[in-house]
Amino acid sequence: MALVPRSVFPKKLIVQLEHLGNSHSVDTLSFASLTLSSREREPLKNFSFTVLYFRKLALLSAAMNLPNILTLARIPMMFVIVGLMRVDFQGAASMAFVLFVLAGLTDWADGYYARKLNKVSNFGILMDALSDKILMLGLMIALVETGKVAIFLVLLILGRELMITGLRLVAATKGVVMSAESAGKQKTVTQILAVGAFLVADIFTKDLAGLEATWVGTAENVFYWLGKGLFWLCVVMTLYSGVGYFKKYGALAFSEDDKQ
Repeated sequence: MALVPRSVFPKKLIVQLEHLGNSHSVDTLSFASLTLSSREREPLKNFSFTVLYFRKLALLSAAMNLPNILTLARIPMMFVIVGLMRVDFQGAASMAFVLFVLAGLTDWADGYYARKLNKVSNFGILMDALSDKILMLGLMIALVETGKVAIFLVLLILGRELMITGLRLVAATKGVVMSAESAGKQKTVTQILAVGAFLVADIFTKDLAGLEATWVGTAENVFYWLGKGLFWLCVVMTLYSGVGYFKKYGALAFSEDDKQ
């Protein structure tokens, strides 16, 4: 079914639809709820579906607030960081690390502003977790390409993340939003520290390689092996937190819906 261009409809109609669409107490909209004259209603006789169309537009507009923008920003940042990890020009490794830190700050800032501005939403909760996964998994795959981590470890993490994401989606269809558990947050912290350590090691390997100093090579080795150890720890924490989610929400996910 084709959608009708926005310009076809009276401005007063658009304003009222957007106002009603932002109301969470309204499940369905009807023309009876709109204060339009008979002349203004005339073009709408064959376009009743536009009510839902504008309601969706209004809800989408409401979702694009500062906390959600910060959340979604981590996705393009991941691509930029991976690109910087793959190039060899001076300063690229440092830029990748700085962007990674900024991405981590957005993870804190989105929650802070969501609470401060009273913008906490199911969309924000779900996308916050999903953006974190996209960011970290993208960087881990880049680390596999550079030979810093074994692929089977990343596959374990990837499998867990996909299973938990599926569990979240199933829970959402039943009206339950799975918020981050403490073990899940600890898992995320260990992942950030592991990836961060590898990115710092790259700074000494690439950006500071021209310095003829013993401490540069020593620092590179320290951060490299620190990243290795933290990555094994994050694998353990990832699997442990995954088990915790299934213990708490597994019964809900696998229960059969009540028959009508």
